[in-house]
Amino acid sequence: MATRKLGFTQLIDTIYDRIDTDVLTSDYRVYNHVPDNTTLPYVVVGTPIGTRSDSLGACDIEGQDNIIHIHVWSDYYGEKEVTTMMDKIVQAIHGTTLSIDGYTPVLPLFEFSEVLLDETESARPIRHGVIRWRVVMA
Repeated sequence: MATRKLGFTQLIDTIYDRIDTDVLTSDYRVYNHVPDNTTLPYVVVGTPIGTRSDSLGACDIEGQDNIIHIHVWSDYYGEKEVTTMMDKIVQAIHGTTLSIDGYTPVLPLFEFSEVLLDETESARPIRHGVIRWRVVMA
């Protein structure tokens, strides 16, 4: 059996590249680390969470069940901008196969999304959209 490895870097890179290059989302500024003084709106590919996967149904394949969050930030009044961006991101990722270096092609599974309102640090309310994906990698 192959040595276990974490595919976090490859997963982040693949999701980042998909959002950065897809025709629906290619005009969005996408970050993994947001530089200081960045203006809104923008997208952040969040830190993944991984656990052992028993869902592959084979004892000779090691899999990893990953969860990755995509964050959308906007200071637009109302939810229109953040929800439009989230919708385009879902369209760019859902139902497509991701080619992740070192792994068999995977199908990301949409788990949930929500929009949060942050009124703590700005004169304008900040909308924070969260999209959660599950990606089983083998």
